[in-house]
Amino acid sequence: EYLNSSVSLLFLSFKGLGWYTVNSAYGDTIIMPCRVDVPQNLMFGKWKYEKPDGSPVFIAFRSSTKKSVQYDDVPEYKDRLNLSENYTLSISNARISDEKRFVCMLVTEDDVFEAPTVVKVFKQPSKPEIVSKAPFLETDQLKKLGECVSKDSYPDGNITWYRHGKVLQPLEGAVVIIFRKQMDPVTQLYTMTSSLEYKTSKADIQMPFTCSVTYYGPSGQKTVYSEQAVFDIYYPTEQVTIQVLPSKNAIKEGDNITLKCLGNGNPPPEEFLFYLPGQPEGIRSSNTYTLTDVKRNATGDYKCSLVDKKSMIASAAITVHCAPKVTFIPVD
Repeated sequence: EYLNSSVSLLFLSFKGLGWYTVNSAYGDTIIMPCRVDVPQNLMFGKWKYEKPDGSPVFIAFRSSTKKSVQYDDVPEYKDRLNLSENYTLSISNARISDEKRFVCMLVTEDDVFEAPTVVKVFKQPSKPEIVSKAPFLETDQLKKLGECVSKDSYPDGNITWYRHGKVLQPLEGAVVIIFRKQMDPVTQLYTMTSSLEYKTSKADIQMPFTCSVTYYGPSGQKTVYSEQAVFDIYYPTEQVTIQVLPSKNAIKEGDNITLKCLGNGNPPPEEFLFYLPGQPEGIRSSNTYTLTDVKRNATGDYKCSLVDKKSMIASAAITVHCAPKVTFIPVD
């Protein structure tokens, strides 16, 4: 009858205590107070943990009368335990596998007092990094921008992408985000990877892209951000211009004329077609074309266009002036 009464009281005390949780950072020392007042007639104290099926595994023993400490032969806790005089258990070098329900047991001749403690282990992930970056992006094309990677996290975290500080949300045909996580079977730590496919526009020129990882630590949710990444944006030429050197107003017979054609795309076009007065067929050249020792009949409209888009054309009217006559006056 006395034993039944004690068990009932003990059950009520457990309910009153509730779940006691100790949060620890990966690699730190886990410290678990016994949370039971040490009775005067204590014989010994023990710590155990519970397997997933509820069966106990004893790991540490301390005698109250002999003042001796013994640690059970449990390989994963070899040389990692310390049981103090007040029955606080310390576990060094916290691992993910230490996430268990531990129980402190204080034993007298008449009774057993137990107090459970749940251990939670947290590991801050590495600073996220944008890798496998695209060498360039092309306007109006959905292309893989890169991958955001954050390693060695526990529990796993979430990755978010940003354009100029604003969160990027998936958008069909324009923003495609694929998240995956992988757990190391030895450390049980997670690596998170998020790939971003993005349809860019000229508005993205010099725009910074970043990513972040949000994770849970001992003190709650935290977020770590990557360095910024800026991408070279390729876009087609929309306008062609032509330059004449020297100045159109100062060209005279016998001069050399250099025509320079420019396109405003990125990268700029490297070849153009140059059209000379009276010649319908264009001359393919780099972005410059030079005429030497021009005559007056070189006066006219000079044009240039893109090689693959001849309708995009620019022109300049050039007038070749007569060379000034030099008169020699004989000297008497």
